[in-house]
Amino acid sequence: MIKTPLAPIPDKAKSALLDLYRHALDADEPRLYSAAIEAAVAVTDSEVGYFHLVNEDQVTIELGTWSAATLRQCQAVYQRHYPISTAGIWADCARHRRPYVHNDYQGLSRKQGYPEGHVHLVRHLGVPVVYDDRVVLLVGVGNKTVDYDNEDLASLQAIADHAWFLIRRFRQRVALQLSEEQLRDLQALAAICVWQWDPVDQKLLCDGNIRRIFAVDPLSDFPCNLEGLLQFIDPQDHAAVLDVLHTASADSAFDLELQGTRADGIFVTLHFRGAAYPRSQGRGIILRGILQDITEIKRAEEALREADRRKDEFLAMLAHELRNPLAPIRNAVQIMRKLGTEDPKLQWTRDVIDRQVEHLARLVDDLLDVSRITRGKIELRRELLVVADIVQRAVETSRPLIDARRHELRVQLPSETIHVEGDFVRLAQVVSNLLNNAAKYTDEGGQIRLSVEREGDEVAIRVRDNGRGIDPAALCHLFDLFYQVDRTLDRTEGGLGIGLSLVESLVAMHGGTIQAFSEGRGKGSEFVVRLPISEIGDSAKPG
Repeated sequence: MIKTPLAPIPDKAKSALLDLYRHALDADEPRLYSAAIEAAVAVTDSEVGYFHLVNEDQVTIELGTWSAATLRQCQAVYQRHYPISTAGIWADCARHRRPYVHNDYQGLSRKQGYPEGHVHLVRHLGVPVVYDDRVVLLVGVGNKTVDYDNEDLASLQAIADHAWFLIRRFRQRVALQLSEEQLRDLQALAAICVWQWDPVDQKLLCDGNIRRIFAVDPLSDFPCNLEGLLQFIDPQDHAAVLDVLHTASADSAFDLELQGTRADGIFVTLHFRGAAYPRSQGRGIILRGILQDITEIKRAEEALREADRRKDEFLAMLAHELRNPLAPIRNAVQIMRKLGTEDPKLQWTRDVIDRQVEHLARLVDDLLDVSRITRGKIELRRELLVVADIVQRAVETSRPLIDARRHELRVQLPSETIHVEGDFVRLAQVVSNLLNNAAKYTDEGGQIRLSVEREGDEVAIRVRDNGRGIDPAALCHLFDLFYQVDRTLDRTEGGLGIGLSLVESLVAMHGGTIQAFSEGRGKGSEFVVRLPISEIGDSAKPG
């Protein structure tokens, strides 16, 4: 931070500065400007003076005020803000960041003409205040009957510097008051009480919001002490409160959820938290943080949990209800196939029904799986598995879709046998879902690569395609339940946006992770599943 250093104060300026500090005790900012310029005019025996601020842009000046004598003489009209570039040479101290003395103002060659009604200057003295590497204030005086000297310059600079100090202190005080008001408003709005506990003196101090939290009559006496607090706390929670207050040590913190009863008999849930701080004097600690009524928050959380539970129940019921008519439809299709027909239209109709029933069955199965996972109903049948076997089953499951879209599938397996522990059906489902996604979102005749390789103590299963790709902004949402990259109702691929969420859940249940990568639309995508390699399988290898 760069600022004008505080120079020694000339004797003739000391009395004026003391008056300025006394005046600043109860003055607002505009009156502080006026007091400062009047002091500057008096100390330098000047006739006129000005007190202006420089804006943060450093190219415009904000007019502050003039001395009373100046205002009586000057009839010129100015804009509140105007460019330094159009100001007269009196503003050189802003341009060059140093004081200027003009004892022959009218003889200066660079002097610009006065606007109509301006004070006629004979002599001029101007000083800047530099703070935080910028000019913040310009103070000037003029028309002393004799030349301005170094003592005048030092006196004016001292007044300007100390005036800026008082201005900053006033602004800080206003900002602090505003912050405190906002904090009080926030505390009242959020039903927060700020408290302090002194373990040595056994004193509890708290602000007035405690009355609001416990619905205490504002006109009645409320004992702001430990006993007064405990009377509103459920007796079953007394021990927890007393324990944290009486056993707290340096740098300790606590966070309690308490039950209580207000003065009007209404039950409340309270958040009681705090931390220990060193005492400002002597040894020991002081406990501070907040007491907050979180009853409505807890109700909202419970309402969300209930809504989530009802959603899970609805999904489970919906999946079961949808599944019931699928079995007879499938049976009817099989009967039609066994009876046979030479009519191409009937064959086409039968095949359409068969394909759509199969598609609907997959959607219902995914929906059932998601419902079971969210309700904790899925149990994995864990066994020692060979990763290559999992991949083979997944490829067999997805091969019809891959072939129907005329994709080229390349599978690369490691030469070594890699084992994992898990549920064979579920892990094959994970890889198959990723292959199906690659097939659906790659235009016909595309390329799909499935590879398996060891990476330290994990096995990485990669499914890569040269399909439509994914916007980078969508990557972080791909595994969210019901999220779909293309949110349109006419998507021919169908889907409910649950497949990848299901995959992530199944992988996590096996202690693994899944990541998605894409360079953007039209640049393909890659999904990488990492699973922990079984130590049992590794130890069983020969050698």
